[in-house]
Amino acid sequence: MGLGLGLSFPPLVLAGQNAVPFSMMGSTTSLNQFSRSVGGTIGVAIMGSILTRRLNDELASGLPTRVQNEAPPQLLDGLRNPQILLDDGVLGQMRAGFDAIFAADGASLFTATIDSMKVALATSISEIFLIGMGLMAVGFGLSFFLREIPLRTANVPVPTEASPAAASAVNVPQRAGAPTPLRPAPEAPAADQTRTGSAAS
Repeated sequence: MGLGLGLSFPPLVLAGQNAVPFSMMGSTTSLNQFSRSVGGTIGVAIMGSILTRRLNDELASGLPTRVQNEAPPQLLDGLRNPQILLDDGVLGQMRAGFDAIFAADGASLFTATIDSMKVALATSISEIFLIGMGLMAVGFGLSFFLREIPLRTANVPVPTEASPAAASAVNVPQRAGAPTPLRPAPEAPAADQTRTGSAAS
């Protein structure tokens, strides 16, 4: 999942920047980052709520019947926290509590309880991944309906078309290789014209 997200972020940012004018590129990039942060926060909160709800349901149906009926509320509340599976110290304390409550059956009930917690956690996480895959499939399908925009070949502002009057008032530099427009011949000086008239008379 991390590899897929890492490879998808740069093309998405580039596509967003390419779809807007050059003057809005900064705003588009910041909006992309903001949407990603907000979406990640909301998504983690929603997925975490679904995971907790699903885990409680699985634990309620998977714990041994004797544990559900005879274990004190403090012990049952501790079993709803899947992080105890990673803490050997807490597991040791919980096993001692099982031995004190269930006597000879404490070890077997403790093992069955831990196994049910692992199964419940795996089932809950699998459901979260299935929901995530469904959302990604929907997003992937919607991407086919996006309008294709060719990538820009230069990261420069695109000049806007000016009106004919404005274009005639501004001297536009000629591009390289363009023919130089012909200039009109200068008028003859007045003295030359007078001399030419005298000679003719």
